[in-house]
Amino acid sequence: MKKVRVLIALMVICSLGLLTGCARVTVQDQTGIYTTIAVVLALIVLMITMDSFLVPILFLLSIGMAIIYNLGTNIIAGEISYITMALVAILQLGVTMDYSIFLYNSYKEKKETCS
Repeated sequence: MKKVRVLIALMVICSLGLLTGCARVTVQDQTGIYTTIAVVLALIVLMITMDSFLVPILFLLSIGMAIIYNLGTNIIAGEISYITMALVAILQLGVTMDYSIFLYNSYKEKKETCS
């Protein structure tokens, strides 16, 4: 009976390793798709809601450079987790976009009050 338990435990451990490997491949394959969808949707929403068509493009270019910089510093540190690679672009896009909109609206308000 003890051998059966050990065998079952080994099977569970091995299957978890296979699932993790499958998850890693799936995440690595689909990260680009999710990021592209997020960027396109953010661009569409910003172009509809902002008064200029150039501002959303400038936002996304600056955020793209920040994401590339962030991934570059992770490469210097060594191996990067596949979960980090999957989340960094989307999280940084969301957080930085929110802050960019806040700064742009603050700039517009100050410009109107000073002129």
